[in-house]
Amino acid sequence: MCLVSIAKRFINAVRWRCSQLAQLVRIATWDSIALFVFARTHKCIFVFGSPSHSNLGDNAQTLCIAELLKREFPDYTVKFFTDGYLASARFKIIPYLSWICRKDAMVMLHSGYHMTDLYMRVELLNRYAVQSFKDRPILAFPQTIYYQTEEELKKAEEVYNSHPNLTVMCRDEVSYAFAQVHFPKCKLLLMPDIVTTMIGKYDFNENRSGILICKRNDKESKFSSGEVNALIARLEKFGKVDVTDTTVPDSWATINKDLKKYLENVWREYSKYKVIVTDRYHGTIFSLIANTPVVVLPSTDHKLSSGVKWFPESFNRYVRFAPTLDDMEREVSSIVNDLHLNHRLPPYFSEKYYDGLFSRIGWGK
Repeated sequence: MCLVSIAKRFINAVRWRCSQLAQLVRIATWDSIALFVFARTHKCIFVFGSPSHSNLGDNAQTLCIAELLKREFPDYTVKFFTDGYLASARFKIIPYLSWICRKDAMVMLHSGYHMTDLYMRVELLNRYAVQSFKDRPILAFPQTIYYQTEEELKKAEEVYNSHPNLTVMCRDEVSYAFAQVHFPKCKLLLMPDIVTTMIGKYDFNENRSGILICKRNDKESKFSSGEVNALIARLEKFGKVDVTDTTVPDSWATINKDLKKYLENVWREYSKYKVIVTDRYHGTIFSLIANTPVVVLPSTDHKLSSGVKWFPESFNRYVRFAPTLDDMEREVSSIVNDLHLNHRLPPYFSEKYYDGLFSRIGWGK
């Protein structure tokens, strides 16, 4: 290559970097400047897609991710970017963060139903982060994967397969099989939801009575309000019936004032019942954290029917899948009349899947 060509390439590179710096100056705020300074002076782990809403299952994932990273990387600071980040102009600083942060910074994607076009806000934030941090490994915590439209699936394939070192944990066998077909360039792992690591850690010792229905009220619900009323009527023969959801009326700010204490109070409430009936995956996990037997109803997709397959045979008396309301009634009756439940479950998922996870999978190497 001649000197003139080398000089032209150098000049073009300088011009591009100057234009990038000029753009950064235009969009910079005091918050972003503080973030840049922090990222430059500290060992950071960036986690994109944490919740900014009041779904307790998603917030429990944040707590479990934070505690896992604190154990595995005690000298790092974890910075969460919420799913509301894309709604503000602040998201524009992400590409600049990728070349301002230290070389030892790590990038991860929050767990959940995030690799999907059902909830595009998080999907778009994921894509933006993956495109911005192509120079370093990225780890996606356990995902449910599903796309309704061919158009969005093609876009996702292009983004995720273009990253040279993207590891995706799949939350169920259906998602894993789908990812094998559509994301072949990614490293794929089959892993249970991270909130399962809380199972076996608590013993609340509450007196148990009645039944709790943990019922979702969104587009993933399979049951109408009339069917829910019929469900309640069927269960009242077994005792008092209460209804709740893992999406709560408290604001995200209220929940996160002391996230661990808030969730522990919820789990304690779940431990006061003889049995829980739910069509929420995290309703299932919350029940088992409380050592309460749970009957699982189907949702509109594979999340529940696939998710319950994670539980080993030793959990069979505590987790029952009921495809129909008739099945549900039989399973509830069986649990209520089971006199041999000791309401204690082992820390199976933490020990089998998450203890020493990063060294085991050789992530980042």
